[in-house]
Formats: sequence, C-alpha cells, structure tokens
Amino acid sequence: MYKGDLKGFPKEVVEKILEQQVEQGNEKDISIFEKYIRAGKFRGGFDWDTTTEGDNFWRNVLIKKNFDLFFQKYPKKQYPKVMIVSNNNDFSKSLERVVFMEKNGKFLSWHYATTLEEAEKINHVTTWDYAKDIEQTSIEITVKINGKTAKLSDISDETLKRLREF
Repeated sequence: MYKGDLKGFPKEVVEKILEQQVEQGNEKDISIFEKYIRAGKFRGGFDWDTTTEGDNFWRNVLIKKNFDLFFQKYPKKQYPKVMIVSNNNDFSKSLERVVFMEKNGKFLSWHYATTLEEAEKINHVTTWDYAKDIEQTSIEITVKINGKTAKLSDISDETLKRLREF
C-alpha cells in the first residue's frame, strides 16, 4: 500500500504522521515520509520532540516499527458504533448516529440511524466533519422497600420484577 520508508506501516500510523505534518505547518504530503521517515519540519515532515507524544515515542514507532506502542496510545477504532456527530467542531447542533467508518477525515453514518438495529434497515449515508464517543455516565440508585434500603445493583432479579409491577 505504502512505498519506501512507509512500506508495511499501518494506515492509522500514516494518518497520524500526516496529521502531525499539517499541525506543524506543512502541506499534507505522504511522499515526504516515503522518501525519508525521519523528515523534520524543515524537510516537510514534523519535529518529533515538539509533539505531545515526544521524540522517544516516534523513534520507537517510526524507526523501530513498534506499532503495538502506537496502538496502546491510539487504539484502533471499532465500527459500527453509536457516536455523537456534528459538522461543528464545538459539537453544537450535534446528533447521535451510527457511524460505520472514518474516511478522508470525515465520518460516515447511516442516515437517521440512532441504533445498530435501525442501521440494519438503512442504506443511505451521511458524512460528518466530527464524531466523538458518547460519554458514559454511571449513577447509583438507592431504593427503599418495606423500610429497608438497598442499592439497585444489590437487588435480586426477582425483586426487580416485583418493582416493575408497581
């Protein structure tokens, strides 16, 4: 897929180095890294030591090809999944949609699908500029039954059935 110094690199690693390249003020150009993986900012690449990951991280990933280290920091995204999507970077006017892939910096979702079950019935696609995981919120519920207090997680299935009957 990739040539030269990038031969055998996972696409996620290549996407991240291209992102770094642009963040440091250079044009997105994969050929720079295919010719010379160590290309710094002034050669059209990026300076490893000025990134949040640091020089040691990039040396291990790009020179030693320790891709496991990369995926520990940036786990592969598993699709499809329900995500918050928006075309605004502040996520104003956001929606929940089933996103099934990221391609060319855009997120693709099934049009109007908010659950995986709905997505099975839809074949129209919508693109979004931004997507993020839905933040999970845990709550603790305490109930009082016949003068006894219990956490909802401590209640048996049988008791839950009786509570539903109320």
